Amino acid sequence: MSDFRTRQAPSPTGYLHLGTARTVLFTKLMSKIHSGIYYLRLEDTDRNRLQPETANVLLGALTQLGLSPDEGLTLEKIGQPDSFYGIYQKGDFGPYIQSERVKIYQEHAQKLIDLGLAYWNYITPGEKEELVQIKSVTRKPINYLKENLERHSENKEKLTQSVENGLKDEQKPALFYKLQRDEKIKSSDELLGESTFDLSLEEDFAILKSDGFPTYHLAHLIDDHLMETSLVIRSQEWLPSLPKHATMFRDYWQEIPAYLHLPFILGETGNKKMSKRDGNVNMADYLDNGFLPEAVINYLAFLGWNPGTEKELYLEKEDFLNLTQNQRLEKLISNLAADFSLETLSKSPARFNLQKLEWFNKEYLKMVSLEEFAKLAFENKIKKSQIEIKNEELELKNNLGYRVGDYAFLVDLSKQKIAATKSLRHERTFGGQHYLIGGGRKAGENPMENLSREVDEETYSKIKIDPEKAKFITKFRTHKEYEYPGEGLYAGRELNVYFYNIKMEDLPAFELEDVDKYWMEWFDISDFLENNDYLGYPIWRNFCLENELDCLEQSKQIQKQYLAWSLDKNRVTVLSEFGLDSDCILNYTKPSVEIIKWKKDTVEASLANLKEIFAVVEGLYPKFEIQQKELYNSVLLPDFEDKFQLSVNFWETELKKWLTENQKQVGNYLWPLRVALSGKEKSPSPFELLAILKLEEFRSRIEPYSVEIMEN
Repeated sequence: MSDFRTRQAPSPTGYLHLGTARTVLFTKLMSKIHSGIYYLRLEDTDRNRLQPETANVLLGALTQLGLSPDEGLTLEKIGQPDSFYGIYQKGDFGPYIQSERVKIYQEHAQKLIDLGLAYWNYITPGEKEELVQIKSVTRKPINYLKENLERHSENKEKLTQSVENGLKDEQKPALFYKLQRDEKIKSSDELLGESTFDLSLEEDFAILKSDGFPTYHLAHLIDDHLMETSLVIRSQEWLPSLPKHATMFRDYWQEIPAYLHLPFILGETGNKKMSKRDGNVNMADYLDNGFLPEAVINYLAFLGWNPGTEKELYLEKEDFLNLTQNQRLEKLISNLAADFSLETLSKSPARFNLQKLEWFNKEYLKMVSLEEFAKLAFENKIKKSQIEIKNEELELKNNLGYRVGDYAFLVDLSKQKIAATKSLRHERTFGGQHYLIGGGRKAGENPMENLSREVDEETYSKIKIDPEKAKFITKFRTHKEYEYPGEGLYAGRELNVYFYNIKMEDLPAFELEDVDKYWMEWFDISDFLENNDYLGYPIWRNFCLENELDCLEQSKQIQKQYLAWSLDKNRVTVLSEFGLDSDCILNYTKPSVEIIKWKKDTVEASLANLKEIFAVVEGLYPKFEIQQKELYNSVLLPDFEDKFQLSVNFWETELKKWLTENQKQVGNYLWPLRVALSGKEKSPSPFELLAILKLEEFRSRIEPYSVEIMEN
């Protein structure tokens, strides 16, 4: 490990900007190149714009992108969390939260006063406005020190009073740095080279506000020195401040860290810095909408950098099959660092291109295993549901009130059974079944603290839960409204789902006296998973793997689901499109006769063609039966994709052979077949659909048209 140290310091004032994410990535790449340390601190001295809840959001987004620091702020539970933000810190240069370093900044501000480098500014807002108007005419910078001496001569001795007295002053002055002087300095940028600045053309500036908090200019200077920063990477918008910061470093410490100012990211059109007008700049939204972190990182690297080769994808399929997502991100960043250098950085602005980002994502989704794809897609589905409801949360609170609930599903893992209970106070339906253990708790309360009590109350002490043994599965919300007798109408329910392992013999099915209100029964977990939009088999399987539990065997229905999801895997651009193609297998809707018609053919002709090719396909199924059985049993095996392609090839070869031998027009027959099988005008090919659909289901989708054929 070298002495090289570089940092980033986001502010908890909003979301993680796409440009900030790119800057953090380049910072981490530089630390990799130099075998050094990348650390993270929080710049939270702007108290007017502070949004405390965004600190965790920022750290969460960076962690999800694989950009966690070596030192500084972390979500790792190390020691005690910060009392204000609830985040953790690691390293020997802390605290890494600037609001916890205010005394340090004030001590150094006092030293600057003692050195004659700082003074208190008593210019009022009205006087400043007057000076700005004069400046617009004379085109000369404002000399704040001179103006203070002339306009506030009675306060002359106060200009150099102590920090302690200055902050008590009723006139609320700000401490200014004495930058303006008859001197020229040179400063260097690692990317843009050396520049000369005439300090007589600069203006003095605030370094300590009247509330005692430092400005960025002082805070980052102190922190970068004390935390032994070697390189500061930041956006080019800070380039005009370079003479200020270079001068301050030389005045105070005679040494300065290296600076690297990255060119802007432009929107897809125009030549201005990318903003909300040009597209989404919130990094979390891309992740929430189903862009893989691997794709985002790979794409961000190419915004202002090029390795000078044709290489674009820095991960291979083997990485997706053999590594976890965190391991892949680590390898991706290491692979990028191997080619990354200052010489390959562009001095010109980069242009954001959503289509290129989508290309990266689609290519990497193809590399993901079917098992992981389904898990990621289900997790994204849960997240999207949470976000959609959160966007309407304020309206719900204003109009209806707000309650939340805890759901615990009692599971007998040895028998793969789940116990369900029902309460009319707040019922919930999954797969046609009503069940709930747990009840209302107020927003903000810890669900684990209420879980045991609620279960006890709902079942009249028939069930005792140890919260420590309840395994958290997922969390989502529902818009469904609930009316509580005597309490009114509530909505925006937050559902915290837990699994609690218990043997059936320890908890037999029972009925309480008031059977209209409460009941319990056992049913198969597979029924629950196959009919539950949120807790599908991929989520359940991952839960079992993570907790070293025995997972239920795949049913034919679950195998069919995976086969259907494979249609999405190679077509969707983002995970939020999950279901786009699989829906025609899993949620089939019989199409109208009109859309079965092929181009200029009549409806009658298309139905007749459908009847003819139906007989051909039906006759081929016995030949395909063994191959299809092997396909179903291979859905989570390494050779699944090969088996699926062989099955698709079987149908394509056989049907095209029949069409050719009988001199049939391809579209006249395959269009009606595909639409009848999928229920949609746009869908996967009929060969892919036939590879998945079993004979009985194939018949059920085609035979209803026999009525239309007879009528016509």
